[in-house]
Amino acid sequence: MTKKTQIIFSPQLARQLLKENYHIIDIQPNSTNPERTVFFFKNEEGLESIINKYQQDQQLNKINRTNNKKQATEPQHKSNTFKRERLESEW
Repeated sequence: MTKKTQIIFSPQLARQLLKENYHIIDIQPNSTNPERTVFFFKNEEGLESIINKYQQDQQLNKINRTNNKKQATEPQHKSNTFKRERLESEW
């Protein structure tokens, strides 16, 4: 049996679903964290695929942020530094 509603915890995802004309049924405080909001959407065709794509994008963004942090903390290779210094001195 298919669920009639889909519960969304992410305000960003809820906003995206609203922009794509999915129907919101209710908004309530989160029972475990009342400072947060839970969004209830009508379970319509295509809704689940958009949710899955959003989750995949979030995972990729998280991986990219982690990789960027690692690159920022790694020392720069000496040859790159030398090339930059040489180019700057030529100007």
